[in-house]
Amino acid sequence: MVTKKLGSPPKSFTDEQKKVWREFAKMVPVGVATYADRWAAEIIVCVMAKFRANSISGAETGQLTSLLSRFGLTPADRSRVVATLAPKDESEWSDLDEPQQTV
Repeated sequence: MVTKKLGSPPKSFTDEQKKVWREFAKMVPVGVATYADRWAAEIIVCVMAKFRANSISGAETGQLTSLLSRFGLTPADRSRVVATLAPKDESEWSDLDEPQQTV
């Protein structure tokens, strides 16, 4: 399971694409987009930049909508997307990292 974060936008991106990448990274639910999803994120960013420039085709609009739904970025799909979380450390000290409930 990949738990490494999505990371910064590719250096080859234009300024506008980098802006869209950062916007995507803020909007996507925590733990949903990881480093393993960078290629799909690149497609979303490139197509979204074309959408905002009013130079998108119908097929690209469908592709964008499909990818957005897979990342939980549509109202209907938001509840269906499950985040990838880092496996819990089961060391003898791991309880110290967790807030303790008092009754």
